[in-house]
Amino acid sequence: MKRITTALFALSLSAAASAVSAQTTGTAAMSATIPSILYINVTGSYAFPTDAASWEAGFTAGTVAASGNATISHRANVPYKISIEASGATLGLTGAAPADAGYAKATTDFQIRPVAGTGSYIGLGAQGAGAQLLTRARGATVTTTTEAQLNVNIANDVPGTYSTTVTFTIASNY
Repeated sequence: MKRITTALFALSLSAAASAVSAQTTGTAAMSATIPSILYINVTGSYAFPTDAASWEAGFTAGTVAASGNATISHRANVPYKISIEASGATLGLTGAAPADAGYAKATTDFQIRPVAGTGSYIGLGAQGAGAQLLTRARGATVTTTTEAQLNVNIANDVPGTYSTTVTFTIASNY
């Protein structure tokens, strides 16, 4: 009998050992907030011809094309838009004859299109009233070469130097 009791005892120990778990768990919280990323970089400038023949042809056509253009590099992790606006309410004028000193040329006469050689021109918005140049879904860096022209009218536009600073603004398009 002693032998049977020992065998039963050994069997009981084996069953008890397999019922005990050999695993425990713990937890840790995880939180990562990804912010909206909007990036823009503008290089270059808009230059116009200085010779009278180009301006004579421009007055006939109604526009003079810029010979130099700005390039925009942009990216975002949200859908976005880029707008353009002037540094003032009108294009600045210097060097005008005293009788023409008060003349003001509309900012919308300066026009930009977002991809050189394609698409429609967009008139430059006045300061605080940007005009939408382009929209894009989120994505990696894109480089956009812009192109510009100036609307001209020989009966209205006085001689002098017209200027402004163009501000390109990138904003979330939600």
